[in-house]
Amino acid sequence: MVLDGGWANPGLRGAEVVARIAAIERYGRACGIAELTQEVLDLSGFADSRRAAELLAFTGRGVAEAPGCIGVPAGGDTQVSFLPDDAQVPGPEPTRSPCPGPCSPEPG
Repeated sequence: MVLDGGWANPGLRGAEVVARIAAIERYGRACGIAELTQEVLDLSGFADSRRAAELLAFTGRGVAEAPGCIGVPAGGDTQVSFLPDDAQVPGPEPTRSPCPGPCSPEPG
């Protein structure tokens, strides 16, 4: 399974639809978390690549402070995860654990 960072799609770069997930990449860069910065991530080395993708999607949800995460099959071995960006969708109180070491993500 391959995970594709939506912010990496040249057709969507800078578009409002990926604004929230671009924060995930910025956070990954600031904190040195390669899995959150790679445009394409090969998860085939995991025993359960779908579970690995799901965990990364939930990590991204937390980093982006999104109210939820919606996983949708996209054909073959592809899964797409959407982070809703609607003020009407209730979410948990934001809690962010600090990165280990010095890290200060730039605001979105």
